[in-house]
Amino acid sequence: MTCFISSKLTATGPKHHISPKQHLQPRATYSLGPKQHLRAGASTIYNPTPKSSPSGPYQQYPEHQNSPEPYLRVNTAISQTSQQYPNATMSATATQQRQQEINYVGSNPAGNNPFITRSYAVSDWTAMRNLYDEWAAQYDNDVLVAEKYTAPKLVAETVVSTVTETKSSGNPIGELKILDAGCGTGLVGAELAALGVKKIDGLDLSPGMLGVARKTGVYDRLAEADLTKPIGKDDDFYDVVTCVGTFTKGHVPPTALNELIRVVTKGGIVVATVLDSIWVSEGFEAEVKRLEESGKVKVLGTEWFGYRVASSAGARMVVLEKL
Repeated sequence: MTCFISSKLTATGPKHHISPKQHLQPRATYSLGPKQHLRAGASTIYNPTPKSSPSGPYQQYPEHQNSPEPYLRVNTAISQTSQQYPNATMSATATQQRQQEINYVGSNPAGNNPFITRSYAVSDWTAMRNLYDEWAAQYDNDVLVAEKYTAPKLVAETVVSTVTETKSSGNPIGELKILDAGCGTGLVGAELAALGVKKIDGLDLSPGMLGVARKTGVYDRLAEADLTKPIGKDDDFYDVVTCVGTFTKGHVPPTALNELIRVVTKGGIVVATVLDSIWVSEGFEAEVKRLEESGKVKVLGTEWFGYRVASSAGARMVVLEKL
């Protein structure tokens, strides 16, 4: 949910480091096993073998069976979902897998939360901002805890693993300049900081959400912005852009991906989530394909994962490298 910068980003004051949230389970460490080809569905499967927890297979989409190692690292990060939430585990063939995703998502991705339901129905930006202002104080409990929201942690892990594998920036993790577009209450920023990221800016439409994000102490600068409009930064400004929970029903259109790509440096990455129920119907799949065919990006992944597990809502983890 986010934003045009009407003024320059303003500093939020000194940052402090935070430890990972106590209510989140520790992340298991994985090593990738050998590639195995499945006859049914002509898919590729990886066996991520945790060093400290039970093993389990992870299914790729067949169109990515020849993908480079960074994509597989993205898969490894996303496979954490199946460790914590077995209902999000994927099946053995492409057809079965997609049917399982459809069954998993069901017909009500909003779940039973009235704020999520209202946010899907709002069409006016003032009303949208007011809704998120109203929701800000209880947002973390409603979404992260009650909804079992996996995206912030998985996106942060995907950023670190992908940057490491692609060497997309000459800077160490602590020196990366990251824009958290649609930062909300700062859930993604907190997870990035816990993994050693120190330079994070945040944008959001809602002043109430930004107020909560400011209290995390992990952002250098925060500003109100509308992501349907241009971002007030020069081309190639950031090493990484994250956009989590913003590409959802009734919020920001797929064309906004162009602006996220513009402000990231060549060789940098954009990591965004897209609610699966709008991935095709609202043009996100087509836009990602167009960006790739135009030579602007290399698509490292568009993998499905369990997004808000309590409501059986799935999403796509879109990982793009700027060319």
